[in-house]
Amino acid sequence: MKFATFDTSGNPTTFYAEDVHGERLRPVYGEADPETGIAPVIGEEPNPDCLIPAGAVAITDAHWLELLTYPGQRRWDGAAVVVYTPPPEPITGDDVNRERARRIVAGKVIDGVYVTGRDEDARNLTNLMLGAQLRITAGDTTPTTYRDGNNVDHVLSPEQIVLLWQQSAAYVSALYAASWALKALDPIPADYTADQYWPTV
Repeated sequence: MKFATFDTSGNPTTFYAEDVHGERLRPVYGEADPETGIAPVIGEEPNPDCLIPAGAVAITDAHWLELLTYPGQRRWDGAAVVVYTPPPEPITGDDVNRERARRIVAGKVIDGVYVTGRDEDARNLTNLMLGAQLRITAGDTTPTTYRDGNNVDHVLSPEQIVLLWQQSAAYVSALYAASWALKALDPIPADYTADQYWPTV
């Protein structure tokens, strides 16, 4: 037989089995038969060697298996195992930060160019922008080939490279501002990933 202890909410805390922790009751024997030497069982008494606490509840094998199979999703109501749906975890600032990071990496299409926001992509565009600024200062109009997030090549003038970087940086700044606004809400909305809270792509 299986046993379990439960907290005040009906969540199992410890499981026990008589074949492991000892039987709760042991037989009480009467006088042995003089001819056979066999002592009859005349009753039962608590087994002092049993390790199952007195407060443990007897459960069926089916109850035991269901509680083990669905941890946190089943509870004991005092008579049987019942389905329990935990309330959703509250949204935290870390959740918002992860959504912001996802959107930064995903990037956006700017003037027909798909600019992604991985670290290496951001460094590449920044370096191209710095080079473009030097060419603008020197009066050099040599274009630059920029391969976007869809692996499409775009031949861009120095001015277009600088503008592309400025718009990309402005988009990232807008994402940060949106994330700060979300984290200032109490509670943070459950649908915090919805586009309505973020700058449009």
